[in-house]
Amino acid sequence: MKKLFLSFILFSTVSLAQGVFFSEYGEGSSNNKYIEIYNGTGSKLDLSMYSLSSCSNGCDVEDQFDYADNITFDQVVIAPNDVYVVCHSLASDGILAECDQYFTYLSNGDDFFALTEAGASSDNYVVFDKIGDFGE
Repeated sequence: MKKLFLSFILFSTVSLAQGVFFSEYGEGSSNNKYIEIYNGTGSKLDLSMYSLSSCSNGCDVEDQFDYADNITFDQVVIAPNDVYVVCHSLASDGILAECDQYFTYLSNGDDFFALTEAGASSDNYVVFDKIGDFGE
């Protein structure tokens, strides 16, 4: 039986201007899930200034995250033109070989993830890039 594995290349104009964005997102079968953050700034990037905020199964309140700063990055620096990968700890060996940080609660297909400014509240934030959108 073939396993379905989806990978998306995502870009947003805000994140492209900043040089940091989601470069790849994988929503595979079982726990084969990951999010890749790309540093296109041309210099080292302190990822501790960013976080991943999310909503599970759609956002309960429009323009508010269910989980602001859901994933944070302490003492993480990404080299220019390099990526940082967050994946499920039970993903396939191929994904785990590229993984930099584990996170159990990655998308089940109808969640919303955003690369946000670290330290923001659920309703006061800056979104640099996103996968999905607010709403159901």
